[in-house]
Amino acid sequence: MRISFLTLVLLATVGTPYPASAITITFDTMNGAITFSILGSNWSGGTVRTEGNPSLYASGAFSYEVDPGGAEVTFDQPVTNVRFFYVHGAGHGAGVATSFDASDSMLDTRNSVPNTGSGSKFVDFPTSPGISKITFSDGVIDSFSYDPVPSNEPPVAVITSIDCTGLVCDFDGSGSSDSDGTITDFSWDFGDGTMLNGSSLVMVQHTFATAGAFTVTLTVTDDQNDIDMATANVSVSTPFVIDASVEGSWLDPNVSGQGMLMDYFPGVNKLFVAWFTFDPAGGAKLANSSVRWVTAVLDITGDTASGDVFATTDGAFNAPMPAPVNSVVGTMSIQFSGCDAATVDFSLDPPDNVMGTISIVPLGTVVDTNFSCGGM
Repeated sequence: MRISFLTLVLLATVGTPYPASAITITFDTMNGAITFSILGSNWSGGTVRTEGNPSLYASGAFSYEVDPGGAEVTFDQPVTNVRFFYVHGAGHGAGVATSFDASDSMLDTRNSVPNTGSGSKFVDFPTSPGISKITFSDGVIDSFSYDPVPSNEPPVAVITSIDCTGLVCDFDGSGSSDSDGTITDFSWDFGDGTMLNGSSLVMVQHTFATAGAFTVTLTVTDDQNDIDMATANVSVSTPFVIDASVEGSWLDPNVSGQGMLMDYFPGVNKLFVAWFTFDPAGGAKLANSSVRWVTAVLDITGDTASGDVFATTDGAFNAPMPAPVNSVVGTMSIQFSGCDAATVDFSLDPPDNVMGTISIVPLGTVVDTNFSCGGM
């Protein structure tokens, strides 16, 4: 894109936006211009003149001559690939062009070239992206070109999922993205005064000190230091711990013909379970045999009790012999969400050869509207 001063003035008058492609500014038809703004570039400290000396121009017969004290051009948005005709001689002193970024930190320098002799009279800043200003100590400038740096698309923060067990929550921010770059930092604020941040913290785990409701904020930063935030509300509770409140009769109210009796032993922290079944027609539920109940003494860890399941055969209620036989017939695990609800996972060996999951509640929740834990 080659633009004369007259064209630029007309375009700027109607508010033409900063073009995204390369721009080349010549100074033809600009005689006498001192301070002016052209499509995002703002010039001051020099004067456009013609001296009739072709060695001072890249094209046409006009150039931008740096006045005593120096000149500068600033940009409304960062630019890169800056290239321009920059000479000294014929009464004009040698100059130095210095580029700066948006924070006014120096990036690079280029010296003006003698206006006589062979060789290119152009200098460039090809490896300095993000130039916001160039100063000139002296010299003559023409055919000034540059590329606007494309505007950065900010990142998008997404809290993809939250999974909590008791006071412990797993947070997933993998749905976050940056369409034109990379996310360089994930910052998590858990709403309880605790924060974590780092480039690899896409997924994190956090343990809250107390139960309650919290607002969690994820802030992502991209490689251009733009940010985005996402928030989510989370409620956590103190995890249930198995105790005497689970004692009593339990059942699945949607399935007839079976139930469980539970007894808690605090001295050894174990849970005794008798799982019984019956069938009004006379057939056993658990197997094609006479076994109508199984038992378990389960190890307790927090809200979960698990262990082997035993079937008892032979023996007699009123005599020491024959001795009963206890055989392992499978495994079971009971996870309590409270003293009024639990989930049973089980796997029974042949001849039952069944496995599955059932939800159970205390019998009292079915027969007593004023039920309280540990009473039946």
